[in-house]
Amino acid sequence: MMKKSLLGGLILSLCTTPAFALNILLVNDDGLTSNIKALYDEL
Repeated sequence: MMKKSLLGGLILSLCTTPAFALNILLVNDDGLTSNIKALYDEL
């Protein structure tokens, strides 16, 4: 039973889309807006 769930989880993880890299949260906690803007422009 453990092998089936492990295999199922592995297959499911391989089928996920690589879109997670596009969902990056930029947080400005030091007040340097120019740094956040420059990073956003580069991405």
